[in-house]
Amino acid sequence: MNHVACATVEVRIDGKQAHAARPHLGINPIEAASQYIASVGLIKIDPNKSWSVKPTQIHSEVGATNSIPSFVKIAYDLRAQDNAALEAPKIFLI
Repeated sequence: MNHVACATVEVRIDGKQAHAARPHLGINPIEAASQYIASVGLIKIDPNKSWSVKPTQIHSEVGATNSIPSFVKIAYDLRAQDNAALEAPKIFLI
């Protein structure tokens, strides 16, 4: 088996809780998380090395389905051919 550099990174995005009928009174961290996930997908590292950055989990508050949550947590799995390549995407995730 060939071992490669890997890491797990957790990102927390805080928003402002509000009722879904009044979204203008809150800040929706789910919308921010979707933009963040899309932005991370645009990160490009040396194409001559094997690497990947992918979201593997997304969590928010448990509760009513008609409210904007106060936070979202996203877990990322980072893999790379070597430690140098693994360090590059961390700059953008943290």
